[in-house]
Amino acid sequence: MMYVKYLVPDRKPLSLKIQPSLCHSSESWNPELSLINLCKNWIPAFAGMTKMGFKIAAMLLLIPMSLAQADSSVMVKDMVSEYFQEKFDVPSSDIQLKFIHLPELKMPVCAGSRIAIESKHNNPKLGFQTLWLKIYDNEYLKRSMPVTVEMMIYLDVTVAGKKLNRDEILTRDKIAIKRLLISSGYKDLILDLDSIDGLVSRQVIKENTILKRRMVRVPPDVKWGEQVTVQLKSGDLTVTTAGKSRQDGMIGERVKVVCNMTGKQITGTVQSPQVVVVNLK
Repeated sequence: MMYVKYLVPDRKPLSLKIQPSLCHSSESWNPELSLINLCKNWIPAFAGMTKMGFKIAAMLLLIPMSLAQADSSVMVKDMVSEYFQEKFDVPSSDIQLKFIHLPELKMPVCAGSRIAIESKHNNPKLGFQTLWLKIYDNEYLKRSMPVTVEMMIYLDVTVAGKKLNRDEILTRDKIAIKRLLISSGYKDLILDLDSIDGLVSRQVIKENTILKRRMVRVPPDVKWGEQVTVQLKSGDLTVTTAGKSRQDGMIGERVKVVCNMTGKQITGTVQSPQVVVVNLK
């Protein structure tokens, strides 16, 4: 239902109630055309009006339509903001949106219509992206329009509290939490101290650098250059000797070791911390 006001020369302002049919969609109902036809055929007060007077009256009637379109833009922006609030579980004050492309949604839509904001990505995403404004009529998709935005968000992220060397064990006293505006790489961020405590750095990390998952790893069960126990197995026979690991490895992974007894490099499987088993054929 829409209410507009029109002015008739030498008369008081009149109110006019306009109601599209119950099943008109935003595509099939043209409010501008409906109002113009209304002016021409349905309102006797416009009979005999000059061409200029008719244009002025028509413009006054169309003003509510432009306001409705403006209201629809605000509605779409609010829906996009609410979509990201739900995805990231943050308040609207933590979200910054820049709308690159915003579709025009003519109002009103069908009484049985449902408007939704959807994405092709299951996981939350930052930066430039395209969402879809979809209009459903009784759960049938009637129209789909792209909404292009740049999405940024304020998050509490972990940063290096000091310079971290390669293979340095991370502890709480070496890590800090800072609230920063983030525009990309959400999946790679480390957002809490508990998930990083005890990990080791893969690289040198400068102070105040945002910590990301690719920069850290779980400590290996066998470290490059450390002394390990080497078990040489052949059937039921096992010979134990000492060796030096030539690479990092986790339990179940294959690593190269140099046997101290022979000086030869062989490949075995990490069985437990500092223990490598070599199966001889």
